[in-house]
Amino acid sequence: MTEIIAGVLEKNNLHGAIFTSFCGGAEMGQAIACDRWIPLVSFTGSSKVGQMVQQIGNEQFGKCLVELSGNNAIIVMDDANIQLSLLHESIYQTVFDQLIGVYKQVKIGDHLEKKTLKESIEINNSVPQGLSCSIFTRKPEIIFKWIGPLGSDCTIVNVNIPTNGAKIGGAFGGEKATGSGREAESDSWK
Repeated sequence: MTEIIAGVLEKNNLHGAIFTSFCGGAEMGQAIACDRWIPLVSFTGSSKVGQMVQQIGNEQFGKCLVELSGNNAIIVMDDANIQLSLLHESIYQTVFDQLIGVYKQVKIGDHLEKKTLKESIEINNSVPQGLSCSIFTRKPEIIFKWIGPLGSDCTIVNVNIPTNGAKIGGAFGGEKATGSGREAESDSWK
């Protein structure tokens, strides 16, 4: 990775000293976070360690970007295109059995009542993390309820695509215990 970054800097006539990357354990991390000469610390890792890095950074009046643990909810509404699903054969029967169990509990009614979309929003928002989620539906009114002020509290909401591998076109970062600060794009370093 270091060679790739060095190559990009060199191709763009940028001095190599503008980027420094360290890998190491707690001792290395604490030394970096406590150093007043380091104006920005970007940490990716566990929520527990991220909180410590953020606290040290705040005490130093430094800037911190922390990208922490997460669990990205995937909400599949009753109108989702199931043809998008692919299951590995080793888990097919388990997923099939679970789906049968869930479908036996399906209640017909207004899809915006509690126990449907509203309950999905509550479950999505009840976890400590808040980086991203996905919703699968063909109905614009459900999408707008999901992304609206009473909907998901995740930073990134994917519609009809999975939560991993999302192409973010601007600065992004988590909410709640997923992290703080923004990564990517020029605004993230201000």
